[in-house]
Amino acid sequence: MTNEEKWEQKFQSLTFTDDFVFGTVLMRNTDLCKELLKLILGRNIGKIENVERQKDLKGSYDGKGIRLDAYMEDESTAYDVEMQVLSVHDLPERTRYYQSRVDAALLAKGCDYRSLKKSYIIFICMYDPFGQGLPVYTFSNICEEDHSIILEDGAKRVMVNAGGSIKKEQIKITDPALLELFYYLQTNAAENSFTRTIKKKVMEVISEDEWRREYMDFEIKIREREELAEQRGLRRGLQKGMQQGMQQGMQQGMQQGMQQGMQQGMKEGLQLANQRAIDNLIIIGAEPDKILSMYPEEREYILAKTKEMAVTTVSDEG
Repeated sequence: MTNEEKWEQKFQSLTFTDDFVFGTVLMRNTDLCKELLKLILGRNIGKIENVERQKDLKGSYDGKGIRLDAYMEDESTAYDVEMQVLSVHDLPERTRYYQSRVDAALLAKGCDYRSLKKSYIIFICMYDPFGQGLPVYTFSNICEEDHSIILEDGAKRVMVNAGGSIKKEQIKITDPALLELFYYLQTNAAENSFTRTIKKKVMEVISEDEWRREYMDFEIKIREREELAEQRGLRRGLQKGMQQGMQQGMQQGMQQGMQQGMQQGMKEGLQLANQRAIDNLIIIGAEPDKILSMYPEEREYILAKTKEMAVTTVSDEG
């Protein structure tokens, strides 16, 4: 199979949980955006406008930038909706940073803080992010000393348990349409009008040459960013190694210490780059044997990550 055929096969198998498809479908269909937000948040949503896919929010000169899967606004509120397939351990910190970047982008220079729109950072997780069996976890700022005092800052963070188990008592009080959405995201089987509409729109994206070409460009850019991250990891490893070497050199001899530090730094940098590449291969579904053949020196790391993904999948299916 040629590389082009592999690309085509992968593109045809994409579902709504792929961040490219997810953002593209929502960008083209504001009514779907509105209905999705209404289901998740359980409240009426204003007229959706300014829908953007893969919106870049640059950090400061030396700060970390982010790319939003789907960003949209109504008259009074901004929404960032992320599709999170892979289980991550830094979700609270990640949502905190996303909220800060969205707020910074909303407030124009010189404007009063009271003009800041409300904001929701929503992560649709294909696993239970807190393991408590709730369909939706919503967080806002409250006073620790008196929980009746709410900090009305207009900022909320929402984590959706779209792929994990939900407690029976929660199922009874959850909107059936939201449960149907979860079922669709897990199985790609559309059982109601809303999910059938989503699936139809997904097929429209997959069938259009314009989006096929854009997806290929999107994937190439991701690979370029990964390669850049690997290079940065190598440089960080080298710098760390040189620092360690200089410290060790003060005790054992500067020349010997720097040599050892550089060797250690190169080793750590290469290991970091390899592990980043392995993570991405696992995410796109590469076979463990194939990954092992490419990175035999990282056998323990590959087995551990594969086991982690297997445990997550079993937990989600349960």
